[in-house]
Amino acid sequence: MLDKSPQKISAMFDEIAPTYDKLNHAFTLNLDKVWRKKLCKRF
Repeated sequence: MLDKSPQKISAMFDEIAPTYDKLNHAFTLNLDKVWRKKLCKRF
């Protein structure tokens, strides 16, 4: 059974975040950065 405690979930996200960001940049050819910037300007 999976441990769904908040501490375990937080640790999992902290562990995958750096890799996720790099892959996201690669897969979108850095367009994700442009999308985020445009979205932030709207708010």
